Amino acid sequence: MFHCRREIGTIRTLLAFAACVAVAAVAFCGEAAPVAQGDVTEPAPPPPGPTGVPVLLMLKTATSPKAAAREDRFVEELGMVLDGVSIQIERPADPEFAAHALGGQIAHVRSLIDKHGAVAATWLTEASPDMLLLHLVVVSTGRALVRLVETRPRPGFETDLALAARELLGTAFLFDRAPGPAGGDPIATVVESVREQAAPPAPAPIVHVAPPPPPPPSEPSWAVATELRFEGGIVQARGPRFYPGGALALDRRMFAGLHGRLSATAYGGPLGSRRAEEEILEWAVQPGLALGYRWDLGGTTLGPWLEAQALLSNVTTQVDGGDRQEFRSWRLRMAAVLDLRIRVSGRVDLLLAAGLIATPQRDVYRRELSEKVMLASAYLSWEGRMGLVVHLGPPRP
Repeated sequence: MFHCRREIGTIRTLLAFAACVAVAAVAFCGEAAPVAQGDVTEPAPPPPGPTGVPVLLMLKTATSPKAAAREDRFVEELGMVLDGVSIQIERPADPEFAAHALGGQIAHVRSLIDKHGAVAATWLTEASPDMLLLHLVVVSTGRALVRLVETRPRPGFETDLALAARELLGTAFLFDRAPGPAGGDPIATVVESVREQAAPPAPAPIVHVAPPPPPPPSEPSWAVATELRFEGGIVQARGPRFYPGGALALDRRMFAGLHGRLSATAYGGPLGSRRAEEEILEWAVQPGLALGYRWDLGGTTLGPWLEAQALLSNVTTQVDGGDRQEFRSWRLRMAAVLDLRIRVSGRVDLLLAAGLIATPQRDVYRRELSEKVMLASAYLSWEGRMGLVVHLGPPRP
């Protein structure tokens, strides 16, 4: 009996111990469950846009059908200029949102940005009937940008508005995105575009170009010439036929090597053999107009001239001590002259010229009784010239 009771007591002890362990286990599980529940956090709701696509929140604040239509076109243009960015539309809960100060608007917009997981928010407000305010707020960079836009009706206004919003978005992230290839980040693409527009253009390479050679010195346009002239008859000349004289001429360079000349000449004479009983004295004045061409030979010029001359002469004759008789006449002549000029200094040339003079009519002077020819002008005469030419204007090098 004793042995059996002992076993029963042992069993009871074991059962009591098991019951205590079970109660302790239940108590432990009941206390541990709340701790496990406190360590578990619910995942944040995903942003409304597609996975990995940045969201731009567009707040519609229009209070008139015209403003609402403008906002709709603005949203369409935003989607075109912001490739890869999801445009989410939201209407503020506060109907007086557009009338609030900017600080109040930003406080309201901040909660909407957090709600949609947006990178930025933008909205339009009317500052006046012809002025519009474009707002863009980026909470992550702490920037709120406002652009004043004139609302004159014009084609493409909403496109310009969307481009302005794109520029503001790139400016807001300008110092928060590293430069370089944007890859698949649409915001980085916008930032890089704004960075390129803001960067000063690369300086043009400096190219050292030798200055062009100086143009060849041009001859002054005007010149004055003083000349000694000599003339003598060749064909059908009778009596003394050598005439000395002097001339004053004005030269004008017209273009290239073409020159014009206006001259006045005075002659005296004639000199030469005559009969002892005959006395002949003649003086003449002659204006002339010439046209010529001269080639520059380097310090020397050479060229032909054609000159039209009008000779007015006065002839006085006396035979055998009788009465003096005076005759006046004029005749037209044509001269062909070859002109050579040698440079003496920067302003002065030495002139040497020779030519022939043709006269279509001639004057003949005869004795009254015998009809002997005392003096007759020539159909063809020779001419020589020598003088100095002074160029007007700055001296030549």
